[in-house]
Amino acid sequence: MISERISQKENQYCEPLKYSEGQKKIKKEYNQENCNKQQNSLPNPDLQLYQQQNTENQYDQQQMTYQIQCSGDLSLRQNQIQKNLLEEFKDELQLQQENTQLQLDISNLSFEEDDIQNFQIEQKQNSQKILNIEKLGDYNNNQKIPLRKTFIQSPEKKNDDGIQEIQDTQYILTKQQEVESLLQISRAIIDKALEINQEFCIYQQQLSLKNSQIIDAPLSIDETQYEKLYEEKLQNQLEQQDLIQIQDQQSSNQYNYKKENYDNNMQNLIPIQVQSINNSFEMVENVGKKNSLNKKFSDFLNNLKGVDIVQIENYERQLSLEDQTDSSQKQTVEDYYNENQQFNENQELLNEEEKKNWYILNFELTEKQRKILMICKWVLGATLLFLGAYMFIVVLDKTCPEEKYEYKQMCVELLNSKINEWLKIFPVICFCLLGVTILGYYKFFDPYRIFMGLGLVEIIILCFCLYSLDLSKADERNFAPAQTLVLLVALLLFSVLFFICRGIVWIYYSKKIVFLGIVGIFAIFFGISMYQMAISCNGWDEGLDGYIDFDDPYCKINEPSVCWPNVIDGWLDLSPGSCTISKKKYDSTKKDALLYYGLIDDNSSQQDIDAIQYIAWPKTNTFSFEKRKYDTMQKTLMENTIVVNSLDDAWNQGLEAAIDLNNLEFHINVQKDNDVINAAQQRKNDNPNLTNGIADNVIIIYIDTLSRNQVHRKLKKSMNYLKNYVWAEGEEKSKKFYEFYRFHAIDKYTMNNNMKLHYDYQYKEVYDNFDDMQAQAQTEQFPNLMHQFKQSGHILAHSSNTCTSQCSFRDENSAISGFFNQDFGDHEFLMYDPLYINPDNYFDSSRGPGSIQRRCVYNKDTNAFVFDYGQKFLEAYKDEKKVLYLEFTDSHELTSEVVQYMDEHMYNFLKNCDEKGLLDKNTMLFIMADHGQHLLPSFYMAEQPATDDMWQKAKENPNKQYTQDVYKIERMLPVLQMMVSKDLLDNNEDLDETLTDNRQVIFGMGDLRNTFVSAVQGEGVQNGKYDYNLLNPLTQNNDCRNIGMVSTLNQEQFCVCRPRFDE
Repeated sequence: MISERISQKENQYCEPLKYSEGQKKIKKEYNQENCNKQQNSLPNPDLQLYQQQNTENQYDQQQMTYQIQCSGDLSLRQNQIQKNLLEEFKDELQLQQENTQLQLDISNLSFEEDDIQNFQIEQKQNSQKILNIEKLGDYNNNQKIPLRKTFIQSPEKKNDDGIQEIQDTQYILTKQQEVESLLQISRAIIDKALEINQEFCIYQQQLSLKNSQIIDAPLSIDETQYEKLYEEKLQNQLEQQDLIQIQDQQSSNQYNYKKENYDNNMQNLIPIQVQSINNSFEMVENVGKKNSLNKKFSDFLNNLKGVDIVQIENYERQLSLEDQTDSSQKQTVEDYYNENQQFNENQELLNEEEKKNWYILNFELTEKQRKILMICKWVLGATLLFLGAYMFIVVLDKTCPEEKYEYKQMCVELLNSKINEWLKIFPVICFCLLGVTILGYYKFFDPYRIFMGLGLVEIIILCFCLYSLDLSKADERNFAPAQTLVLLVALLLFSVLFFICRGIVWIYYSKKIVFLGIVGIFAIFFGISMYQMAISCNGWDEGLDGYIDFDDPYCKINEPSVCWPNVIDGWLDLSPGSCTISKKKYDSTKKDALLYYGLIDDNSSQQDIDAIQYIAWPKTNTFSFEKRKYDTMQKTLMENTIVVNSLDDAWNQGLEAAIDLNNLEFHINVQKDNDVINAAQQRKNDNPNLTNGIADNVIIIYIDTLSRNQVHRKLKKSMNYLKNYVWAEGEEKSKKFYEFYRFHAIDKYTMNNNMKLHYDYQYKEVYDNFDDMQAQAQTEQFPNLMHQFKQSGHILAHSSNTCTSQCSFRDENSAISGFFNQDFGDHEFLMYDPLYINPDNYFDSSRGPGSIQRRCVYNKDTNAFVFDYGQKFLEAYKDEKKVLYLEFTDSHELTSEVVQYMDEHMYNFLKNCDEKGLLDKNTMLFIMADHGQHLLPSFYMAEQPATDDMWQKAKENPNKQYTQDVYKIERMLPVLQMMVSKDLLDNNEDLDETLTDNRQVIFGMGDLRNTFVSAVQGEGVQNGKYDYNLLNPLTQNNDCRNIGMVSTLNQEQFCVCRPRFDE
C-alpha cells in the first residue's frame, strides 16, 4: 500500500521538472556567458588550447548539471512524500490503539454495571426477608431467630439480642446507598467513553476522506500520460549516464593533453639549453670555467628531472582559482622552466674543438678505470673465497691424530695452545666468506652476483657437507663439529652486526631525528652497561660467614676488574624448563632403552616390547677393576641389567636400582645389609690404629668445575639454607658452617687435582718415580681415598653421575693403574644409563656429563637420583659410622648454567637430612670442587704469558696485580665449605677456633685430602703424614709455593694468591 502511494507521488511531481522553451533559451545564454568569462580569465598562452577544448563542452556540462538538479529535486520530493505518508500512518495507528483501549474500557465498565445491578437486586431480596422475619417474631410472642450471614459480613457479630438485628438492617441500607452512588459514577464514565469513541469515529472518517483525496489525486492522470512520464524518467537516467561517460572521457583527454604539452615543452627546452651551453663552451678558454659550466649543466639536468606532471597540475589548479591568484603569479610553463636556466647568463663560451677533446679525454679515462676495476673484482672475489676455505680447512686443526699425539692429554694441551690462535683466525674467515656475500648483496659489481652465490655454496659445503655439526661426535681427538658450529655462529653474528650498522647509516641519511633517538638509546644502554660492569664485582669477596681478608699475613688474592659471570648470568642457559618427557615420546623412549640394554632388537614386535615392564641394574661394586674402567663400565652395566616382574621383585633380589619402563620412572632402594656392617667391623678390628677419627659421619659433595663465587651465583637456595647455621657472636646452634676463602687448585684441569685427591700423587710424581713405585706396588699397592675410608671401619657409599673418580687411569695413564689399590664403596650407584651417557662418546656435548643442557633422564635430573641414593643410604645406616661420597659433573660444561638445576635437589637433600637428624651426630659435611670454570675461551684470550720474572716484577711493584681476569682468578679458587655438628665442636677443644682461622689461609688439594683421612682415622697416622690439615692450625703466611702445585704448571703464571714480597 505504501509503495503504491510513493510511486503515485513520484509520477505526480515529475512533470514540473521540465523546462519551457523560454527557460531553455535563457539557460543557454547564461551558460554561454559563463563560458566567455572563463575563457577571458585564463592568461596563460600555453594552456589556451586546453581551455578552448574545455569550453566546447560547457553546454553538455550545464545539461548534466540540470539533470542532476532535476534528479535532486525529484529525490527530495520523493523523500517528503514518504515522510508525510509515514506520519499519516503513524497517527492512524495511534488512533486505532486508542480506540481499541476505549472499547476495552467500555466493555469492562459494562460488566461492572451488570454486577452492581445484580448485587442491588440481591440486596432488595434480603431486605424483604428481614422484614418478614421481624413480623414472624412479633407473631410468635417475640421469639428470636438468629440472623444468618447470607450476603454481607457485619463488622460486629453480636446475635444475642434484638438490637443486633436492627443494626444489621441499618448496615444493609447504608451499603445499598453506596452501591447506587458507584453505579451512577460508572454510568457517567461509560457515557464519557462513548462520547470519545464517537469523536474518534468522526476523526477517522475525516482522515480517511483526506487520504482518499491524496491517493485519488494522481489517479486522475490517464494511463498514456503515466507511460509518457515513466519513459521520460528512463530517458533522463540514460542521459545522465551518457554525461558521466562524457565527463570521464573529457578528464582523460585533459590528462593526455597535459602530458603531451609537458613532453613537448621538455623536448623544446632541452635543445635550447644544450645549444646555449655549447655556445658557452666556445667562448671559455680555461679549464676552471669549463668545470664550472659543466657543474651548472649537471645542476640544470637535476632540476629538470625534478619537475613532473604533479607540479604542472598544481600550477594549473592555481590558475583556475581566479579569486585567489594574482596577476603577477600568472606565467607560462616555459617561463616556469626558464627560471632554472638563468645560470647561463653572462657566461663565456668554450671553443667547440676544445669541448670535443675534453669529452673524449674523460671517456677514455673512465673506460680504462672500468677495465682495471673489473679485473680487480674477479681477482679479489676469487681470492676471498679461496682464502676463507684455505684457512678453515688447512690452518685450523680438525683432529688430534693418534699416530702423532699418543695420549689424549696431549690433545687437550694442543687444543689449549691453538685456541687463542683460532679465535683470531675465525674473524678473518668470516670476513672472507661474508664479505663476498655482502658485496654481491649490494650488487656493486656484476661479478659479485656470481661470487655471492659461490660464497653461499662454499659456506654450505664447509658447514654441512665437509664437516658435521653433530656435537655428539666431538671429543678430545675431533674438533671439527665444534669449530664448524663456532664458524656458523660467527657468520650469523657478523651478518647481524653488518645489517645493524647498515640500518643505522640509512637512518642517519634519511631520518635524522630517529637517528638521534637511536644514538640516545645506545648511549643509555652503554651507560647502563658500563654501570653494571662497574658494580659487577660488588660482593665478590664475600661469603656466607665473612669475606676475604686482604690484610697481612695472608697471601694477596688478585681482585677482578669486571666480573663477567655476574654480568651475563643466565644469558647462555640453553636448557628446557623441565625434564618431563612428552607422553608422545614414551613408546619411542622405552624402545630406545630396551635396544641399548640389548633386551630387544630392531625386529622385535610391539608385543615383545610391551612384555618388558621393569628392568633392574646390577650392583656395580661387584664388578672387577677391568670392567670398572670408564670405557667398559657402562657396557658392563648394560650387559648385566636384568628383566624383573616388579619393583618388589628387584628389591627382594637385593638390587638397589630399577626402572619402570611403562612410566619411565627410576626407583632406588637402599637396604641395610648386615654383611656390610660385619665387614666394616672386621676392617675396624684389623686396623685398630686407624679408627681414632673424630667424625663418625662424613658427607662429601664433590662438584666438578665450580668456583667459590659460582656456588653463590647458581646454588642460591642451598646457600641460603646453609646460612642458617652461620653463628653470630655469642650464638650457638646444632651445627656450624665455615667457608674457606683461599682454597687454591693445584692445576688448571681436573686430572691432577682428582689424582691428588684420590691417590695422593700427581702424575708427574708417579712417572718420575715409576720404577720405585712399580717395585713397591708388587708388595703393597698405594691406597686410594675410598680404601682409607673403609680401613677406619666406616661404611662407604659412593653415588655419582660422572666417572671423575673412576677416570684417573684412562687411556695413556692405564699403565700406572696397577700401582694403586682400586677400592670402591660398600654401596655404589653410578648413573651410567645409556639414555644419559652416549655409549659411543662419553664426551658428547649434547648429552651426558659434558652436555651444555641440563642432564635429564626418566623425567628427572640425574643429580636428583644421586642425592636420593645418598639420603636413603644415610637413613638405612643412621646409627652406623659411615662416609657418603656424592660426585657431580653438572658444572663441567661451557655455559656455566647447568649447575643451577641441581640447586633444588641439593636443598631438598640438606633439608631432609637435617629434619631427620642425619646431620646432628658427630657429622662433618663438605661441599667442594677441584677448580673453577676453565672451558670458556676467555681464559686463553686473556692468558698471561709465562715469564720467569713475574714474581720479581711483583716484588718490585707489590701493589700491582698482574692479572685481573675474573675467569683466570676463579678458575684457581674452587669452592670449599664445611658444616660441623655442635657435638664435635664441644668434644674437640679449639676445633672451632682452628677452623675459623684456617678460612683465610691458602691450602691445596693435598691438605684437604689429609683432612678427610684424619677425620676418620685420627692424628698421627703414618708418622703424622696427614697431620697438616684443616683440623689443625695452618701456616698463615703460606703462598702457592707451599700448596703442592703441579710442577708442570708455571706457578708464577697461574697462582692467584701471590706472596707478600713487601714483607
